[in-house]
Amino acid sequence: DAIANGTTEGLKLAVNVGAMLLVFIAFIAMINGILGWIGDFTSLNEWIAANSVYDSFSLEAILGVIFAPLMWLIGVQTEDIMLMGQLLGIKLAASEFVGYIQLADLKNVTKAGHLTYNKSVIMATYMLCGFANFASIGIQIGGIGSLAPGQRKVLSEFGMKAVLGGTLASLLGATIAGMILG
Repeated sequence: DAIANGTTEGLKLAVNVGAMLLVFIAFIAMINGILGWIGDFTSLNEWIAANSVYDSFSLEAILGVIFAPLMWLIGVQTEDIMLMGQLLGIKLAASEFVGYIQLADLKNVTKAGHLTYNKSVIMATYMLCGFANFASIGIQIGGIGSLAPGQRKVLSEFGMKAVLGGTLASLLGATIAGMILG
């Protein structure tokens, strides 16, 4: 009986994790579609393509600008701060898996928007390591909340604090790696 119950609960949790990731990735794609349309309508896409490392108005471009000062503070080279900010933003908004997929694209030097320094690639690897993102809050509330329904409120209260703490830990690891690399 315990094996059957454990299997059932584990399967529910696995489906919950998959569904949360799917929803967050679809949500980002929808936002990028809307922002791309706005960029086409206002000619913002042309301006962004001419004046930044991005091709169009997108969530990645917005997150890159928002988190660029933080990337500068942890020691990322000036040429890479917007792309590194993008990676942190995507990790927070979606998951570290999406961040690592984008990092693989940003390592490709044949593309116009790529990370210039190998140090940035290594720092990004450490920065993306961890489960501090908004999807994880949903996974915790949904998954652990199904096992302990009375604790959903507590999980909700500590969700943002956990994301902040996890993000700071990942950034600290990236900063130390950057300091060691020089």
